[in-house]
Amino acid sequence: MAIVVKNLTYTYMKGTPLAATALHDVSFTIEDGEFVGIIGQTGSGKSTLIQHLNALIRPELGRVSVDGVDLGARKVNLRAIREKVGLVFQFPEHQVFEETVAADTAFGPRNLGLSDAAVARRVKDAIAAVGLDYEAVKGRSPYELSGGQLRLIAIAGVLAMQPRVLILDEPTAGLDPRGRDELLEKIRQMYEELGITVILVSHNMEEVARMVKRLIVMHRGRIALDGPVREIFRQAELLREIGLATPQLTQLARRLREKGLKVDETVFTVEEARVEILAALGQNQARRFGNLG
Repeated sequence: MAIVVKNLTYTYMKGTPLAATALHDVSFTIEDGEFVGIIGQTGSGKSTLIQHLNALIRPELGRVSVDGVDLGARKVNLRAIREKVGLVFQFPEHQVFEETVAADTAFGPRNLGLSDAAVARRVKDAIAAVGLDYEAVKGRSPYELSGGQLRLIAIAGVLAMQPRVLILDEPTAGLDPRGRDELLEKIRQMYEELGITVILVSHNMEEVARMVKRLIVMHRGRIALDGPVREIFRQAELLREIGLATPQLTQLARRLREKGLKVDETVFTVEEARVEILAALGQNQARRFGNLG
């Protein structure tokens, strides 16, 4: 199910002295099954863009289509679009409001008019998909859970709608390092096991580096870069100019390369860095550094 954005422009408070254009002539296509990161500084247009992808904001200038359906058309079925494209907002615990985990997860599918049995199946499947034990959490208040678990319940509520696209807006915001790592790993597992399209919005380059395969870089409402993650990291100078940094290990590899060590400057994991450095040092020196990492 392709998402196609063509020449999208959007201005808040248009026609007033406070008018501000958030998106300028944005165009891209996301194919079915992709894992895409959208990154940029605060105010770069990321949140405005993703709200267009499930018609929370309707196109003003340009076109957005999902599975061939024009979201700007007068008679578009918005409910059907929002079933296909699930959006989990930043601080998704604000989307959680029922007394129990099961009731909260059931809210969306119940409003689809499904039978009690169908709702129950969706709730169990969604909670299992985010890696939580249904029996252990179903009767608990969502607010008794850890911050990371609460985020997972918010995601489960969206998954229970069985979307074909899952959009996550800064899902790790405010979590401690352990909670962040656990949540990112669950998101990776969901992508691999459910076969859905995932769009991860972040301002954290380290985070997207370990997760996504393609990166769209936003700057002042425009797309500055769009391509495979490693190719984006090769544009280190441009990224710095727009206020973003490559991952720390990529920066290390770049400095080592400048010092004459022939390492790939696009590495972004510890294991990749270890392999590159040992290979560059050569077999004799490699034995001395065999315990790196």
